Amino acid sequence: MKHKRTLFSVAALTLMASSPQIHAMNYKPYMKKLTALAKTENSKAPFAAMIINNTTGKVLCQGVNNSSKNPTLHGEIAAINSCSNKYGRNMDWKNTTLITTAEPCPMCMSAIIWADMPKVVYGTSIKTLSEHGWNQIDISAEEVADKQNFNKIKITGGVLSNSTDKLFYQGK
Repeated sequence: MKHKRTLFSVAALTLMASSPQIHAMNYKPYMKKLTALAKTENSKAPFAAMIINNTTGKVLCQGVNNSSKNPTLHGEIAAINSCSNKYGRNMDWKNTTLITTAEPCPMCMSAIIWADMPKVVYGTSIKTLSEHGWNQIDISAEEVADKQNFNKIKITGGVLSNSTDKLFYQGK
């Protein structure tokens, strides 16, 4: 039986117990910043992401969609690349959260898994994107996470979706 978003492995519970800020942090201010970034940097494809330190709350990196130049350069991939370039081998992925305006697609979710990030927070769902004409692969971030066995990830969706959804209604 597949686990649901609210069920965690012993390893994930241990991680959360040792890092209580991982699930107690207020992500709304970060999502507000991302919404503003998406509006100013790429309003036609307002997919923006940032990676924060779970202990300090510091924004480590951010990225916006630039798939018109590179089809793999989604906001999440741009943020991951930015952190890789900035911190190199010193990057502590296990102490981060990726926050994004829209639910990560299967490609982005796979990159998040391979980076070993323990938490993803998003605004607009893949379902909502599809309903408003955005091309999507109809596989949720949760489904991708369920198909691997080495990185237990907490996924929280719908954070300020009333604001992020508006980005995608206007973008198309």
